[in-house]
Amino acid sequence: MISGDYQTEVDFAEAAKYWKLEKLYIDLSSAKGRGLTPLEKKLLQGLLCGYSPAEIALMIYKNPSSSVVRVYLSNGLYKYIKELLISQTGKAVKLKNWSRVTKLLATAGYKKDYDSSLQVIDTSRLRNHTNSNFTPVSHQNQDWEEKIELKFFFGRNDELSQLTKWVVDDRCRLVAVLGMGGLGKTALAVKLTEKIKGEFEFIIWRSLRGKPPIDDFLANLIQSLSPKQAVDLPNHTEAKISRLMSLLRSHRYLLMFNQFEEVLSSGGQAGFYEDGYQGYGELLRRLGQEQHSSCCLLTSREKPREIFLLEDEHLLVRSLQISGLNPKEAIELLTNQGLVGSDKEKGLLVNLYANNPLAIKMIAITIKNLFNRKITDFLANNTIILSNIRELLDEHFNRLSNLEQLVMYNLAVNHKLIELWGLSKELRLDISPRQQLEALESLQRRSLIESNSSAF
Repeated sequence: MISGDYQTEVDFAEAAKYWKLEKLYIDLSSAKGRGLTPLEKKLLQGLLCGYSPAEIALMIYKNPSSSVVRVYLSNGLYKYIKELLISQTGKAVKLKNWSRVTKLLATAGYKKDYDSSLQVIDTSRLRNHTNSNFTPVSHQNQDWEEKIELKFFFGRNDELSQLTKWVVDDRCRLVAVLGMGGLGKTALAVKLTEKIKGEFEFIIWRSLRGKPPIDDFLANLIQSLSPKQAVDLPNHTEAKISRLMSLLRSHRYLLMFNQFEEVLSSGGQAGFYEDGYQGYGELLRRLGQEQHSSCCLLTSREKPREIFLLEDEHLLVRSLQISGLNPKEAIELLTNQGLVGSDKEKGLLVNLYANNPLAIKMIAITIKNLFNRKITDFLANNTIILSNIRELLDEHFNRLSNLEQLVMYNLAVNHKLIELWGLSKELRLDISPRQQLEALESLQRRSLIESNSSAF
């Protein structure tokens, strides 16, 4: 028997609100062969509220690394839950990760039916279900403001694996996919969403391209997740966020915000908001800091300030900076465009355009139209054609502050790595060390420069 001094006053009240606790206690006690202990009940309540074992340990033992919680779960509750589900279904159940507990128990009927339109749909049952009343997850439980069709998707296996681990296994609350335009952030997010949709009760995809005011944006999210909660919404932004957070705590939702850079300001340091859009920062802060069961995934050309400040394993806030495809993937994309050339020529061409998927697709069109699909003839011109992606580059450049534009220009013409502390002298810039660091950090958050140790 394991013992430990735990905080009895810790109250996971929402477990009783949304789950059939008494029935669950009785059935788990039967699977165990005797009654659950008070600590086992407390741990079960924490899991049902969406807290990870580390978070539960921090709340009841004031120590996120407490082994008591881990041992109690592995040697106790997880076994009882598996025995319970086997007795109900006659099939063995794998419970390798705490994040599956709520989904399995909800599917088994232990979750109260507060809003039937938002109940968990077990995809394993759907595959073999012939009842026409069952609506697939991809239709009933998803709300896409824009639907991006993926005709071709190349590579990004490492990125998909990393994001899946963060969202599904680690149960991160806030994840950002960052990178300059044309790299395929949106396509990656769509692919990830398709891959992990079965892990969530409801998925909402929203684009910030039109810069929706934060109050309208929040009202739209709440209306989509629970029309009942959208009645008599409070006037203040903070109160609307609180109502949304309540929904995110009681259910497992995936919120996807595409093109988040649209609400960020230009002409100053990266990551800050346009006037009137600071509420988006408060939304991200609370999504990252507060306990909840859901996940917000966003794509952006710039790292929002809140991601920069909150990014930490314990806070479950992460960001993934993507760059060009790896050479093999880039050549595969180029080959798919129908161009003619040797592997060496294809390698030279994709390297010329930094393995950027959009740039590769655009230059492929030029080679088709002007060089009869022959990469050899294009390379013989010994030039780089940027006209097709100049608009994209201009969008990035026009968002920079005057100092950032000056630094970018000098870095571009220098054609070599520059040591951090020799930057001002090397580039002949009359700026202070503070200005230098602020400009470099801002450019890095904008995904426009990469650091290599202490050089750029």
